[in-house]
Amino acid sequence: MPRLVILVTREEAEALYHALALASGALALMWEVHVFLTSSAAVLLTKEVKGKTELSMKGLVGWFVKRRMKKFNIAEVDEVLAKVMKSGGVFYADEAALRLAGFTPEDLMEGVKLANSVSFLNLAKDADVVITL
Repeated sequence: MPRLVILVTREEAEALYHALALASGALALMWEVHVFLTSSAAVLLTKEVKGKTELSMKGLVGWFVKRRMKKFNIAEVDEVLAKVMKSGGVFYADEAALRLAGFTPEDLMEGVKLANSVSFLNLAKDADVVITL
């Protein structure tokens, strides 16, 4: 079975949304999917945040994109995150980044695994596709 490994390093809706779109596609193709969130992105997998994040586009552009998403019935990032997790995507939060942000492993959403750079590298070395966002 092909393996996709995605590394998300930014706490932005766009980065997480792109990762989730790729993960959804790979799961539809019956691929194994692993998504690592590190740096500021790790907090997106906490119970407090649950993938909810704002678009980095502000002002009129941000308003326009949000309006178009609603018009075309495009799900919010947190909804897509829940669907990808339920479909078998495996999510990891970087332990050091999580602790630096003031969170503990107990603060992670159900099903999210605690990881480090060695965990990422071990999965990435055997992956068919590795993407960094």
